[in-house]
Amino acid sequence: MGLLVVQNLIAGVLIGCVYGLVSVGLSLLFGVMKFVNFAHGAVMMLSMYFMLIVVRLMKIDPFIGIIFVLPASFFVGYILAVVCEPIVIRERKTGSHTALLLTLGLSLIITNGAQIVFGPEFYNIETVLSGQTIVLSGVIINVGKLVAAGITMVIFCLVFIFLKFTDLGRAVRAVSQDMDSALLMGVGERQIFRIGFGISTSIVGIAGILILPFYSIYPTVGDVFQLKAFIIVILGGLGSIMGTLIGGLIIGVVEALGATAFNASYAQMCVFAVFLIILVLKPKGLFGKELT
Repeated sequence: MGLLVVQNLIAGVLIGCVYGLVSVGLSLLFGVMKFVNFAHGAVMMLSMYFMLIVVRLMKIDPFIGIIFVLPASFFVGYILAVVCEPIVIRERKTGSHTALLLTLGLSLIITNGAQIVFGPEFYNIETVLSGQTIVLSGVIINVGKLVAAGITMVIFCLVFIFLKFTDLGRAVRAVSQDMDSALLMGVGERQIFRIGFGISTSIVGIAGILILPFYSIYPTVGDVFQLKAFIIVILGGLGSIMGTLIGGLIIGVVEALGATAFNASYAQMCVFAVFLIILVLKPKGLFGKELT
């Protein structure tokens, strides 16, 4: 029993890293424009189907295919930003919720479009890591999850370096902290929003590829991860990149231990219970609202 708990705890930490990666794009976008993207999960699903097509046409491993997913995901995000931009910028002053409904509508269009094109079937892509495990002191660790967690940490470090040490990253932080002052200093509001949206979708596109060794592809797969992403972003603190990682780890561990103690259904109940408890104690989330 002890080994099972340790094994599930490690699995929870590893999948929690991926949850954090799925969520960081949402957090970044909220930090830039105070904008919530309900099409986030749909973009993740699109990246998975895109990789399915690339693998079948080019016969390459999905992890190599990331080089194709990055520009494709950025392009999709940039186009979505162009579509949403007029409403988002207008609503920054009016405070209405038309943009939320717009992204919700885009999500439904993308999801149903995928169902029409690919059907409701579940697809699996074989990678070099599919089914691979390592055993340490009797504890079985999924290699796919381990590699996904490692790549996630690298991406989080790159996002941190981008925000802290590049001119574009500083512009993103300036817009997130005081948009009016940033505009007066010559920062382009529209361009920052488009780039921020593109980066957000690129990150979630990579996350979609990282889960392929242990997750199936189907039209509503993004909905599963999007719900967790919203919970994690709120839990970690709106706009906090570090809070997103910590929130992902918390959800992953709670989910894994809940499944160990009860079953998968009760595990989700445990996730929501912990989420509500933390919000009662820390209404602004664990790390506040600053984009850091």
